[in-house]
Amino acid sequence: MHPKTEKQALDLAKSADTEGVIICPPAIFLSALAKKLKRADLGAQDISAEDEGAFTGQISGKQLKGYGVSYVLVGHSERRRLGEGNEMIAKKVAATLRSGMTPILCIGESRDEHVTGRTKEIVERQLELGLSLVSRQVPAARIIVAYEPVWAISGGDPLVESDTPENAAEVIAYIGERLKGVPVRAGVIYGGSVNMQNINIFLAQGVVGGVLVGGASIRPEFKGMVKAASAV
Repeated sequence: MHPKTEKQALDLAKSADTEGVIICPPAIFLSALAKKLKRADLGAQDISAEDEGAFTGQISGKQLKGYGVSYVLVGHSERRRLGEGNEMIAKKVAATLRSGMTPILCIGESRDEHVTGRTKEIVERQLELGLSLVSRQVPAARIIVAYEPVWAISGGDPLVESDTPENAAEVIAYIGERLKGVPVRAGVIYGGSVNMQNINIFLAQGVVGGVLVGGASIRPEFKGMVKAASAV
C-alpha cells in the first residue's frame, strides 16, 4: 500500500519510466499511471481468479487489461503470508494468461525451510502447483518466475540475513531447469531485498534475468537502480 498519494505514485513512475521496467502500483493508481507512462510497462499487484461475476472487491483480468496492464504479480510472499495457497495462485496464473497478460509468479522458501535445506524442494513444489493449469493456455504465452526467498526479505530490518549472489544464481538455475517442460516461454528474475548496493552483483550472475524490487522501489535510490540495470 505504497505510496500514499497519486502524486507520489506519478512522481515515482516518472523517475523510472524506462524501457524494460515494469511498474506495479496499488490498483487505485493504475488509471493515472496508464495515462503517463511512455516507456515502462504497467503491472498489477493482484488479479481475481474469476473472469467476471459477483466478487466484491476483486478486479478481473479483463478490467486490468482495459487499463493497459501487461503484467500481474501472482503469489507474492505477502499474499501467501495472508493465506493465499497454491491452488488459488494457479487459478490466478491461468486467469492472467486468459486475459492476454504476463503473470509474474513469485516462489520462495521460508527461513525454516532454508535452514533445513529444503529450498529446492519448496520452490519446485510451488512452481509445479502454481503452473499446474498452464497447459490449458495458448502455447505462445509467456510467464516470468520471480525467486523470492522469504528469509532474505528484510523490510528494512538490518538483522535479517542477506542472500548471496551465488545462492540466488544456483536456485534460479535450478528453477530454469524445471521450467524446460512448461509449454510457455519463461524467464526467471530475483526478488530478495535488492537495493542500490547489490543490484549489479545479482545481475552479474548469468542466469538472473532481472530483479523484483520491493521497498527500494519507493525510495530515491530506485532511479539509480533502473540506470544500473539498464547498463548491464
